[in-house]
Amino acid sequence: LAPENVIHRGSWWEPYIAEHPVFESLLDKPIFCSGTWAMKVKHLYDLLDFHQEVGIFGNLCQCYFNLFIYSRTDLTINQSLATFCSLHANMHRPDVVKGEDGIWRVGDQVISCVHANGSLKEYL
Repeated sequence: LAPENVIHRGSWWEPYIAEHPVFESLLDKPIFCSGTWAMKVKHLYDLLDFHQEVGIFGNLCQCYFNLFIYSRTDLTINQSLATFCSLHANMHRPDVVKGEDGIWRVGDQVISCVHANGSLKEYL
């Protein structure tokens, strides 16, 4: 998972959570990027079933994804920025840098997958 290093409370998701109480349990939990993750296909099918059960609506896929992740205590969660790094949440950290060689690193580790959404794609 790609941690966004912020909790749902106080984030731009909080007004959506207020409108949809099904997400209230997320308020004090860290946000994981719904655009950057990997899981075994059997868990992916569970995620897709979960989306169908709760009836995904609007742009709330991030909240649904986080609700799913936190509801599944059987999943092993890897939050290493060296595996997945969301630039939106992490590019201003002093240990996340793009080297002269064009490769993003966290500390001395190469980041396997760098996610840049919207206008941040120019940083790739």
